[in-house]
Amino acid sequence: MTVTVPSNLDAITLAQDVKIRDDTIPSVSVTVSLSCRQPIANVLLSIDCAPPLSATQTAVSFASVVEVTTVIGFYLNETFIPSSVTANAVATYNTASGAPRVVVREIKLPLLLVMKAVPPMKTATHKITIDTNKPPVNLNELFPDLLGMNAHGAGQAIGLQFFGTNPEKAVVTILASKTSQRYRLQCDSLDCLWLPTKELIEKLVKYYSQGQKTDLKISYIGNLPLQEYFTVVEEHFQLRIMREKHKHVLSDRAAQFRAIQRRLLMRFKDKTPAPLANLDTLLEGTYQQLLALSEAFEETEWELERTASSVTSATKLLNLLITLSHGMMQREADILEACLSPDVLIASDEQGWEERVDVAVAHMLRTCLAKAGKDLGQVATSLLTMPTDLTKFQKHIKLLCDRLAKTGHLSLGTEADSEQTEVEAEAADDESPASVVPVDSQVAESNSSKKGI
Repeated sequence: MTVTVPSNLDAITLAQDVKIRDDTIPSVSVTVSLSCRQPIANVLLSIDCAPPLSATQTAVSFASVVEVTTVIGFYLNETFIPSSVTANAVATYNTASGAPRVVVREIKLPLLLVMKAVPPMKTATHKITIDTNKPPVNLNELFPDLLGMNAHGAGQAIGLQFFGTNPEKAVVTILASKTSQRYRLQCDSLDCLWLPTKELIEKLVKYYSQGQKTDLKISYIGNLPLQEYFTVVEEHFQLRIMREKHKHVLSDRAAQFRAIQRRLLMRFKDKTPAPLANLDTLLEGTYQQLLALSEAFEETEWELERTASSVTSATKLLNLLITLSHGMMQREADILEACLSPDVLIASDEQGWEERVDVAVAHMLRTCLAKAGKDLGQVATSLLTMPTDLTKFQKHIKLLCDRLAKTGHLSLGTEADSEQTEVEAEAADDESPASVVPVDSQVAESNSSKKGI
């Protein structure tokens, strides 16, 4: 399976049933090709993309495949901030022997699919400074497809805005320093900074590598935006609480509605019916309450999906800044992401994102980031129940950042043990041959000394 993403957007947009009204939403047509040596029957091609991205087709079935091609259109469908511009193409089929097989290809969509060029803003609430060891690059060269009205500028500043967002809060400004080797990204919304920061780093690596290995070093200078991050998480948590309240009230009103229905049916079946005693009025009022609560619950669900995407973006940004601050290797970044997971999109009534991350961070603090002789070995188990507030969550995140600032690295216990074993093995190999005596030689020398040789 091969995936081809064009560099240009569609001349005529393929967006369908878009909920964004103020902008003309673009689309990009991705070509997915399937080929095999022998014909394969009943192949299902599934397209998976995270909201607010949508695809013109989410599933395509083929009766028989030797070499087929299909075109999938992608576009932005909701008004909240996307946390990713990647999608997955998944092909599932069975071999001739009946064994199931799955082929997955990642589709990296262009950033201009979700952002447009706007004039840069001079001031902003949130600011991130990225430091490098290379001279600053003209932004017109890094973002040739996202210039727009910034095309005739000096290349020191560009402005970007997500489609369908408030222009007063969601404009991301990227600045390149004239005198130092730094870049600054600023915006009034923290979650809006994730995708432009990721895109900037990827373009810098690509610019300086040019197909060869580069000595480019990228670091983050400044304090971690923990309080701003906690604000984003708190909004998501309060919506979870509101959803639980709506569920309980909705359940009570539904039980009340059924009880009134039973009372009315008994009155209607009675041979000598008694007065309704305003039961019909109470039934109508309860029904209107059910409709209002259902609408409020649906609105809360949408808001929860929006804030979940914001928390995902903010968590990915925080993980990136921690990785750049301490110069972590890729395996350390993977451990950090597994602990401070950005996967907030999985909805679960039993286990929420906040409690799962809190337990994971607490486990890390008691194991690989434990203080010597104090927290090590004190692994506690707790039920994943919804907390009343995020006090412990915030405390554990702060402790995680503080201990990472002191140690500067992150590794699991098994990895540390294996590294120590490798070091000991290398030290044993470096010993001189004269100092290493085989066991048979030691026994022979001992017998010879006893015989007086």
